[in-house]
Amino acid sequence: MKFDRLDIKHLISEKQADLQIFRGALTAVSARSAVCELNRLILLRKKIIAKIYKFSNHIIKSLRRMKKICLVYIGIGFVLTAVLFYVYSRHIEPDCLVVNRYEIVSKKWRSDDRAIRIVQLSDLHLPTMSRSLREKVIKAVQDEAPDLILISGDVMSINYVMNPGNEVLYAAELDTLIPYLARLRAPLGVYMVRGNHDVSDEKEVSDQLLLALRRAGIQVLTNQTAQLHTGRRALYLTGIDYSAKDSASVQPFMVQAQDGRTFLASGASRRDSYTHFYPHRQDDRWRDYTVTARVWVPTMRKSGIGVTFYSQFHNGLDQYYQIRLSSARDSVQFVAHNTTITQSQPSVPLGLTPDFWYWCKVMVSTEEKRTSMAARVWRVDEAEPDVWHAAAFDSGSQRLTEGTVGFCSIYEGPHRFGEIQVITAHDDTLLRETWQRAGLPHKPLSWIDFHYNETALPFLTASIPDSAFNILLCHSPETLPIAVAAGIDLMLSGHTHGGQIRLPLQSIHHLQLDTRYGSLAGLSRHGNTTLHVSQGLGLVYLPLRFLTPPEITVFELSGARDQRF
Repeated sequence: MKFDRLDIKHLISEKQADLQIFRGALTAVSARSAVCELNRLILLRKKIIAKIYKFSNHIIKSLRRMKKICLVYIGIGFVLTAVLFYVYSRHIEPDCLVVNRYEIVSKKWRSDDRAIRIVQLSDLHLPTMSRSLREKVIKAVQDEAPDLILISGDVMSINYVMNPGNEVLYAAELDTLIPYLARLRAPLGVYMVRGNHDVSDEKEVSDQLLLALRRAGIQVLTNQTAQLHTGRRALYLTGIDYSAKDSASVQPFMVQAQDGRTFLASGASRRDSYTHFYPHRQDDRWRDYTVTARVWVPTMRKSGIGVTFYSQFHNGLDQYYQIRLSSARDSVQFVAHNTTITQSQPSVPLGLTPDFWYWCKVMVSTEEKRTSMAARVWRVDEAEPDVWHAAAFDSGSQRLTEGTVGFCSIYEGPHRFGEIQVITAHDDTLLRETWQRAGLPHKPLSWIDFHYNETALPFLTASIPDSAFNILLCHSPETLPIAVAAGIDLMLSGHTHGGQIRLPLQSIHHLQLDTRYGSLAGLSRHGNTTLHVSQGLGLVYLPLRFLTPPEITVFELSGARDQRF
């Protein structure tokens, strides 16, 4: 068969049209398939999202359940920890007495001298100690058989019991405390100092505790030094009374100079501020004397100044007689503290001129049945009068028969006190002080201000030989810088309770102690001074102990030729 060219072209055109139709059909099929595939993918995505959402909800619900379970367990753990902490720190550790031992080797103690064993107790706060702990302490001390027992203060529960209105509680506490401490015995004695909970603003109440302790054989050192004989060697023990510094309540006395005169001055205070003379020797000459002092009569109506005599401050007792001047009353008046004025004559008008210096003279004598006193006052630019402006007698059972002198001030200041002189009835000069040395203002170390007791340390240690071993008993370790300067060999303190509750970052006593001036607990070395701060035995503020068990400390003091602690 033959085809012409036209037929061939026509045939090719038909094939191409069929191919185009086929391609169109194929494209349509592909589009439908693509749409179907897309729909399938969309459905699959929705299913996946639904499953993910469902799984996520499951995870969230599980986490919420786990969180609740964890919180429950954490809460249970916290409660159990708190309960265990309380039970342990309240009922277990406060009864876990530990005995810590240290050897103190000193070149001041010869190697062939007998070693001295010293036991330190501190911060008993006796009512807070359980009966079992009290007996453990007594037994532990007896087992150690010490040569010397030292108590570094705070034997009372808290000084609140000394406040007015707590007389019954105070008496009951003394009835428990005194017999307990009387059970402590040592060949060289039992010595202690008072802590912040052993003193009160009611100073006569503090005196009751002091006298009761001394009657029980406890030798309470109130700014005093004792010399203990240990065979061939003497051991010196100094005790500093607790200082409650409050500049608004009690002021120190400082030497000042003005218009060519030197004098003592004190500022305004809410309570009586005192400075007392400490005699260099304890003898019986401080009686039957005349004290003459120059005083400044202030302008302020609410202001008080006075001269004290027959003072027992150097014995730690707040007992004295006082002649007080008042420009508002234009008179002088005898006042007795912790004793009595059983009879006095009215003071005659003096015509006191405010802001002027006056001489004040007091004559005091101890008679068979009474202590008598008389006073006269006159301006420094006038002649001494012949008459006595005031007179008084004390014939009570608690009358004072001897004592030293001092000054006192209260309320608005400033208060000024010039030279003072004390002459006995036999014309012996006991004291003459002008507040100068080599023409410069000077306050001797023998004048100690009430509640600034650490200033007594240089005076108390001045007479200790450099070759003698000396111990300082002081409640607060913050006295350390003064102890180091005074050449103390061993300082024993308490007050901190070792923190009482020792946590990794804090303790309840941490904020109350400036640790730059001491340690919270334990033994430490500061220059030539060894300091030990006891963790104490009792409790204060909180009835808990944690990681600070009650302790007694045993020191073995011995000598060596070639070493020193």
